[in-house]
Amino acid sequence: MGGGGAGGLLTGSNYPVSPGASIDITVGGGGSAGRDNTTGGDGQASSFGPAINAVGGGGGGGGDGRSGGSGGGSGRDHPNNTGRGAGTPGQGNQGGDGSGPGCGGAAGGGGAGYEGGRGQSSCDNERGGNGGTGISSALSGTPATYAGGGGGISQNRGWGESWGTGGINGGPSGSPGGGGNAAPGNPGSGFPGADNTGGGGGGGGYGGGNNAGQGGSGVVILSW
Repeated sequence: MGGGGAGGLLTGSNYPVSPGASIDITVGGGGSAGRDNTTGGDGQASSFGPAINAVGGGGGGGGDGRSGGSGGGSGRDHPNNTGRGAGTPGQGNQGGDGSGPGCGGAAGGGGAGYEGGRGQSSCDNERGGNGGTGISSALSGTPATYAGGGGGISQNRGWGESWGTGGINGGPSGSPGGGGNAAPGNPGSGFPGADNTGGGGGGGGYGGGNNAGQGGSGVVILSW
């Protein structure tokens, strides 16, 4: 299964406010995890007032990846731009392509910094695509990386295979970048994206009983 796309990332300054006026803020939840080789759900949008709206990440694919802030990666059997989810201009990037039928791997989800990686096709060294990199920010007061894509799964356990990693230094939830690693072999379940980063979930193994990782929730950070 392909990795989930990261939520859209937006930054801005000099937003006009009026003393005593309220501003609606929404923090979107992460997309639901795909199961049994189905495509995961899209994440929810995060917003600040009526004018700033970051689109939720696209679900990663057992087949096609879904479009979103950043697009979900496609499943193994969807190569050559046939299944990657599109990113939202100015917010994120597209997911990657699967390697194609046979031995190979699914694609990584797109991140705010770069598109998702392609699954590699080789029965001796198959590999899931890495999640697209996130973007670093110190706006919260502590440097952190947000909106990394989830990694894609490789088809088989053994045979020199390796699985896609999520985002920048992505991994189990809580890692910088927020994107979850794919399952470390097939069968297996992917790791979730980290909450409050907008990171995409990692792809799960093929076949019944394997879950992808759920997407991480978004975040809205203010500084004045």
